[in-house]
Amino acid sequence: MYGRLFDSDDLLIPIVILGIGMVLKLLVHLPFLRAEKRMAAEQHRIEKTE
Repeated sequence: MYGRLFDSDDLLIPIVILGIGMVLKLLVHLPFLRAEKRMAAEQHRIEKTE
């Protein structure tokens, strides 16, 4: 099945676009994931000192 997807020129373009979109989504979400992780660590540190 995967061979047929890549044999067809018509489907290759949407697959490439989908792949690019997935990479862009990951790049956009990384700063938010880092900020959330930092906030969770800070909250845990505050709870520990109380």
